[in-house]
Amino acid sequence: MLLDEHLEYLSDEVRLQLFCKAIAETVRPGDRVLDLGCGVGILGLLCLKAGAGHVWGIDQTDAIELARETMTRLGLSDRYTCVRERSFRATIPEQVDLIVCDHVGHFGVDYGILDTLGDARRRFLKPGGNILPEGLQLFLAAANAPQCRTKAEEWGQPNIPAEYRWLREHGVNMKHPRTFCADDILSEAAQVGRLDLYQDNSEQLTLEATLRAKRDGVIDGLVSWFECTLSATVSMSNSPFDGNAIKRDQAFLPFERPVAVQAGDALEASVVFRPDTNLLAWTIRLPRTGERHRQSTWHSMIIGPGTLPATRPKVAELSPVGAFRKALLQYVDGVRTTDQIVEDLVRTHPDLFASRDEIRRLAELELSRNIKG
Repeated sequence: MLLDEHLEYLSDEVRLQLFCKAIAETVRPGDRVLDLGCGVGILGLLCLKAGAGHVWGIDQTDAIELARETMTRLGLSDRYTCVRERSFRATIPEQVDLIVCDHVGHFGVDYGILDTLGDARRRFLKPGGNILPEGLQLFLAAANAPQCRTKAEEWGQPNIPAEYRWLREHGVNMKHPRTFCADDILSEAAQVGRLDLYQDNSEQLTLEATLRAKRDGVIDGLVSWFECTLSATVSMSNSPFDGNAIKRDQAFLPFERPVAVQAGDALEASVVFRPDTNLLAWTIRLPRTGERHRQSTWHSMIIGPGTLPATRPKVAELSPVGAFRKALLQYVDGVRTTDQIVEDLVRTHPDLFASRDEIRRLAELELSRNIKG
C-alpha cells in the first residue's frame, strides 16, 4: 500500500515536471530546505539538484526509511537529514530558507496542509523565507455521476444482508475520491475559496456558491477540486477541465438522493470544513422546488463507548493500555537494556493482559517506537 501510494506520485510526470520547474525557480544556491511530510524524499531531492545546501526531511511513516536509503545510495546522506517524527513534535537545529510540502488533498485542504504547513512556517521558516506551494484556490460544481452514487450506496445494495443495509447512511455521508471528466459536470464551476499559505487561515472554512445548471439532468452530488500555486509562474491542478491536470482524484460529496434539475436552475451549495478534525459538511438547496440535502462526515464516523468526551467519566482512569504504558515507563531508567525492561515488566506485572506473550509483544513495540538510538 505504501509503495503503491508513492509509486503513483513518482509516476505522475506532469506533477514532477511542475514541481521541478517551481523548485528551480525558487531555490537559491546553498538554501536550507525543509521537506515537510517528505515521504520518499522526492521534493527534497529536487531541491538538492537545484542547488540547495541541506534538506531536512520530516515524516512519521515508513516512507521516510525509503528516503533515508535512497539518499544513502546516492551519497547524499550528509546533505539530506531524515527526521522520523510527527511534524508537530519534530525539531531541527536551524531555521530554513524554504519549506516544500505536497500535502495537497483531493480538494486541496483535506490532507492536513493548513495545520501542518502553518505550524512549520511559524517554527522553522526564516523571516523572508519561501513556501512551496504558496496558495490554493478551491472549486466546486455539481455532477451527474451514477457510478459514484453506486459506490456511495454500496451498503444499500440488494445483495447486502438486510440487517446491514443501515450502513448505507455511512456511505452517503463520506467524501469519496473519484476521477471526473468535463462531461460529468452538470453545473457551472465556482471558485469558493482562495487561501494564502503564508498566512494563518481560519479554523473553519465555509465555502459557498450558487451553481447554475447547464442542462437538464440529475445531480448525484458535489465535486470539488483545487488549483495550487507552486511558485510565481507555476501552478498545478486536478481540475476535470484541465488537460494538463495531475493524476489526483477530485472529491465527490454525495447527496442522500439524486436531485433532478432543469437548465438554468440555481443550486445553493455550501461546504463547511474544519482542518483540525477533518469534519466536513455539505448542503445543497434547489430554490425552484425547495428540495434540500444536508450531509456530514460526522454521520459516517464509527463511534464506540468512550469515543466522545461527553461519555467519559469525570474522574480520569487509565485504560488497560494506559496502565501498561505507565508500568513500562518506570523501567526505562537509562541503565536497563530493552530485553531487561521487557523481562522485568513481564515478571512484575504478569496480569497487565491475559497473555504474557502480548505483554512482551506490546512492550517491544512501544520501546522500538519510543527509545532513542
